[in-house]
Amino acid sequence: MTSPIFISYSHRDVRWLTILETYLKTFVLDMEILPWDDRQILGGDEWRTEIETSLSSAKVAILLVSQDFLASDFIRKHELPPILEKASKKALRICWIPVRASTYKNTQIERYQAFGDPSRPLARLSKAKREEELVKICGQIAKAIEPVVKNGNSKCPETDPEEVGKASLLAGEGIKALIELMNDPSVRAGVATFKAVFSGSCKQIETLSFYKSLHDLLHTLQFDCYGYLTTVVSMARALPDNPTVWGHVINYEQTLVRTIIQLQDTARSELAANPVVSWIPKLITTLQVLSQAVKDNDPDAIELALRPISAILASQPSRLNDRLDEAARALPLRPLVNALTDVRNSLDQRNINPTTLQKFTTGVTALSELSASLNVLNDSHSKWQEIDLINRRIEGSIFRDTSDLEFSWDELKTMGVSLCNSTEKWATDLSEEMKKLDEALAAKEDEKVKKSFQRYKTQASYRFYDVDRSLKALCEQLVNIGEPLATVWEML
Repeated sequence: MTSPIFISYSHRDVRWLTILETYLKTFVLDMEILPWDDRQILGGDEWRTEIETSLSSAKVAILLVSQDFLASDFIRKHELPPILEKASKKALRICWIPVRASTYKNTQIERYQAFGDPSRPLARLSKAKREEELVKICGQIAKAIEPVVKNGNSKCPETDPEEVGKASLLAGEGIKALIELMNDPSVRAGVATFKAVFSGSCKQIETLSFYKSLHDLLHTLQFDCYGYLTTVVSMARALPDNPTVWGHVINYEQTLVRTIIQLQDTARSELAANPVVSWIPKLITTLQVLSQAVKDNDPDAIELALRPISAILASQPSRLNDRLDEAARALPLRPLVNALTDVRNSLDQRNINPTTLQKFTTGVTALSELSASLNVLNDSHSKWQEIDLINRRIEGSIFRDTSDLEFSWDELKTMGVSLCNSTEKWATDLSEEMKKLDEALAAKEDEKVKKSFQRYKTQASYRFYDVDRSLKALCEQLVNIGEPLATVWEML
């Protein structure tokens, strides 16, 4: 996963990374982003490619500066050069934090304003002063990040989250009004005509809810637990006699317990019988083993339990996304809107409370808007997904040769042009990258082609992510109308 925020640090300073995350998290929580660092590279990933891709998409770089950071050959050769180059072109903001004393004045980092006082690095401060300084530093970083998030992660134009939320609320109120109207036998009889439509809608919303819950559980496991425990294992081995390594681990014990309980609840659903989620029982068992290992402060047992979890986190979220997309496509919103419209038109308004009728009418209109948004997003998501699949295939071979890209580029370019018919920043930026890649291919400059493709692919991936996120948000709102719909179904 890429992010507009890249964190560079020496592995000998992983303790400071963990501390920074604890303070930074509350500042960036509402921004719906997660800063990227190399602990997010899962087993089986090409680590060098992951780092290069993350750097190419970064708009803010947080540097945890110490002498070990400055002495790291990998950081000096592979991370700092692209960071400093982008910063010199105003394409990236550097936020460097002095965590331990260093010879930073002998490097180009000195040109950039430090976040914190370099003469009093974090390691020199008392615990109380350090906590105060971290709050101040993270506030400054949040201010640096905020404009990047606003400009770089624009909302998907097809759905404004506030409008979607409002429409789903009105749709839910409208269906509740229908429940009230169904106290009239004639209304109930009219609704019963569309029994199959209500049944199909309830079933698909239940499916949406199931896969959305599973996806959220894995997201919580990866970003609120897995990364931290991986760090704990490294720190426990580096500092075997230091009890502070296990200082915050009790918080993660509770996260594991909650996740296990939620997974057990999910496993009771009829949908859990689907072979697609046959890994749930295994994950529950593994998490129980992991939970005990955490309680025992046993780094070897923790590492052993994390291995199968890593495999699940590497493969299952994308598969759950596919199931969510399938459920969204199968949701018969348009037939449901048509059915509700027919019911509305057949009502004898003389015997109906005007307020209830107004709520029902407004709800049908809102549901129609949600249906239109869902159709647009489903179509857009399919096209971006096709581009993403082709790009991923090309990425696997482009460092050997560019033949696959050359063969596929006309198709990719045609699809990209059709999707970039917007004046939004993402569309103009991606169009510009496509133009540069087109020129590099025409000039047959292989190295330039490879670099240009990575930039184009990263921007296309971000757009796919934005559309995917908008689709998931819409699905989440649709889940909220499931309960009143289920009540209508039960009454039938």
